Amino acid sequence: MSSGILREPWPALLNIWNHLKHEILTGLGRSRAEAEHLLRIATALADAACVSKMSEVVAQECMKALGADAICVHLLKPDGYFELANETNCTEEIKTRWRRFPKDMIPLTDLSHPQNWVFHGSAEELKNKFPEVAETVERTGRQTFAYALLVVNNQVTGLLGYSYKRKKVRPVGHTFLLTLINLCAQSLERARLTEEEQSARAAAEAANRAKTDFLANISHEIRTPLGVVQGFADLLYEEPDLDPKYRYWISIIRRNTRQLNSLIGDVLDITKIEADKLEIESLCFPLQEWLHDTITTAEFKAREKGTEIEFKVGDVPKMIKSDPTRLRQILLNLIGNAIKFTPEGKVRVDIESSGPHLQFTITDTGIGIAPEFQEHVFDPFMQADSSTQRMFGGTGLGLPISKRLAIALGGELKLVESAPGRGSTFSFYIPIEPPISSEEKKVTLRRATQPRSQRLSGIKVLLVEDSPDNQYLLNQMLSMEGAQVDIAASGPEGIKRALSGTYHVVLMDIQMPGMDGFQAVRELRDHGYKRPIAALTAHAIRTEMDKPELAGFDDYLTKPIDRPTLINTVARLSRI
Repeated sequence: MSSGILREPWPALLNIWNHLKHEILTGLGRSRAEAEHLLRIATALADAACVSKMSEVVAQECMKALGADAICVHLLKPDGYFELANETNCTEEIKTRWRRFPKDMIPLTDLSHPQNWVFHGSAEELKNKFPEVAETVERTGRQTFAYALLVVNNQVTGLLGYSYKRKKVRPVGHTFLLTLINLCAQSLERARLTEEEQSARAAAEAANRAKTDFLANISHEIRTPLGVVQGFADLLYEEPDLDPKYRYWISIIRRNTRQLNSLIGDVLDITKIEADKLEIESLCFPLQEWLHDTITTAEFKAREKGTEIEFKVGDVPKMIKSDPTRLRQILLNLIGNAIKFTPEGKVRVDIESSGPHLQFTITDTGIGIAPEFQEHVFDPFMQADSSTQRMFGGTGLGLPISKRLAIALGGELKLVESAPGRGSTFSFYIPIEPPISSEEKKVTLRRATQPRSQRLSGIKVLLVEDSPDNQYLLNQMLSMEGAQVDIAASGPEGIKRALSGTYHVVLMDIQMPGMDGFQAVRELRDHGYKRPIAALTAHAIRTEMDKPELAGFDDYLTKPIDRPTLINTVARLSRI
């Protein structure tokens, strides 16, 4: 009796154990399958490079993981509408009717509880929850529907909708589903942010290019008439019988045109720097001659302002390798700044070799810089205050440009010290390159020693220029130096004259209507023309001069044309 009683519970316990074992093994199998799904989806998402590709992966892989018969991925747009990003096996009704719909159609309240992110139910339950979709549900013929909100940082970013043909569908595990949709949501959001960043960067780069191109074009439009004014002012100033009163007036015009040209150059330089298009050359040149020319220019600036200036040049190399134009720009910027802010007093410039560096120190006894402004002296467009700008003028670009140029040359510029009422000291250095080889390009800085009227005697120049004012101006400049000048007003006429005449040098304007200078020089070289050709351009941005089309030119001159540079260039090219 007691033995029978003991034996009776065992079949029931065995059934319970078998059921538990089945559930455990099934759960373990399901967990393994879910883990494999998640790993596969994560791998596929990692390989997707953009939102469209990633939404395609989400649609395909999630449909497999959820065992669904159809799936669609909607992303929430800034205008508050869900927009279809991808789908698999969706009917035309779904793709057309639900391509875009407002987010308020889906309950988005209380997102702090993940259970509110998910819906799973029959067609009837879905129609009861969302009556507006009833017609669509009927047409699909599907029996079970589900959706999962894609949420990032408690903000809805998208919607995953899927459906089944069968009526009885066991929902996937809640933990698995939340992990799945979180993985998809994070991946899609990361891709969206990356695309937005790339788009913003591309837009910024395009805006920079547009700004640079605009400034290049506007500089051409400004420099061309400015060059004419400056050139004729120079010619008038040197007329021997000119009334002293008119000579003084013309000196004012010359000074202001040069200042305007300098301001245009500063704006273009800071634009090139911001666009990362600053051009630096590496040339070997004689330092002593370079210093002589630069010091002469600086002394002239000081005399104009009535400021005392002193130069002390130590033991410096005979030859260095750098960019002579940019180096002169830095030094003259700093000296010009010191002179401007030293209405009464003295400017001292020390130049010496210091180990592997060439060191420049500029000290003035001017107004100085207040401590609170010293950390901003190299910021573009910054001056101490509005009263300083009104009193001394300028754009506030000289020091920022000089700083960036010094760095571009491999050196550094810094404010050593400054005090209000006692002046300032700036110092910069550039590296001294190793000794030059005989094969390296060498630039010789020559100063004219011949009388002006004989420098271009016997030299024939063909000037190809469409502007009558520039034709007359350059003709005068060259003729006064003894050159014989022929003029062509267009590219085709210039080609015809060059090929039929015997010219020592051709001066070719770049920007001409019809056939421009680029095309004209290519055609001349294609015809075997060997004589030197120099480009005339109002574009101050050197990248314009680095175009492959300019391979046929031997040199270039930038408008406004500096007369000594013009004469030296023609004299040098005529000897090639």
